[in-house]
Amino acid sequence: MDKQKAIQQKAFAKINLILKVLNKRPDNYHNIFSLIHKVSLFDVITILPNKKNIEVECSVDLRIPQEENIVYKAAKTLLEYTKNNDSALIKIDKNIPTGAGLGGGSSDAATTLNLLNQFWNLNLSMKTLRSIAITLGSDVPFFLESYPKWVYGMGEHYEVLDLIDIENNIIKRKHIDANALIIYPKIHIDTGTAYKKLNRQIENIDVNDDTYLEHIIQYENQIEYYQKDFLRNALENDFEKIIFEDYPEIAEIYKDLKELSNRKPLLTGSGSAVFAIFTDKNKVSIIDFIKRNLKQKYKKEGKDYLIFRTRLVP
Repeated sequence: MDKQKAIQQKAFAKINLILKVLNKRPDNYHNIFSLIHKVSLFDVITILPNKKNIEVECSVDLRIPQEENIVYKAAKTLLEYTKNNDSALIKIDKNIPTGAGLGGGSSDAATTLNLLNQFWNLNLSMKTLRSIAITLGSDVPFFLESYPKWVYGMGEHYEVLDLIDIENNIIKRKHIDANALIIYPKIHIDTGTAYKKLNRQIENIDVNDDTYLEHIIQYENQIEYYQKDFLRNALENDFEKIIFEDYPEIAEIYKDLKELSNRKPLLTGSGSAVFAIFTDKNKVSIIDFIKRNLKQKYKKEGKDYLIFRTRLVP
């Protein structure tokens, strides 16, 4: 690929349909078990030629030095791994709110790794990119490739979600057909602090244990045979109890969304965004009706919340 040609790619947000935090590891990280799905809300990453080593420009002020930006770290880590001295200007057109549990930073970092691999003609394998990605953050490897995944261990182990669509006689379906209504109360939650508050015990657990695969099979069976019921009842997130206690306004959003949508909302990641899932049988007009009602309610209460109607995407 011509190094002088600018390249661009969407960096999609994510939601956690399931998030279980199992234990604290001896290295102070945590083992998790999660089902992560991308949604149609996205940032845009553009890579352009540059004479000044690595530079990162963002459409919003992230209030951090460039060196602390995970996109900058991704580029520098890639240079260190390949021992190259290449340069690039990386532009971030930011739409995904930060500190929301929607994975914006991780998605931006993974997209940057993929694009720079092309831009610099590195020809690194996906396995190599994953080994670099996990050093940047536990969510980053997920965003390197398509399709929703069961993620476990520290985030470095995963299985692609495979579904059987019985109604349409399709043997394999790689993502859930649904919309999501996401509410972001503009509260930034630090992920590290949230994990500490869970107060998990330090244990040695083998992430290759068959228990993980048994969980995956159990959940996939529920989704395959009754997807609508699963999406209404089986969603879970271990962070909800501590986040709702510390942030009553997030608990109130959960309550509002549950009452209006008649389904079970969920916190994504460690928050602060809350979402509800709507299957294809739910008309978009109904979802937009709920969105308008919530906007009117929050406007009357003087709450400047962001509300997104998104689609689950591969």
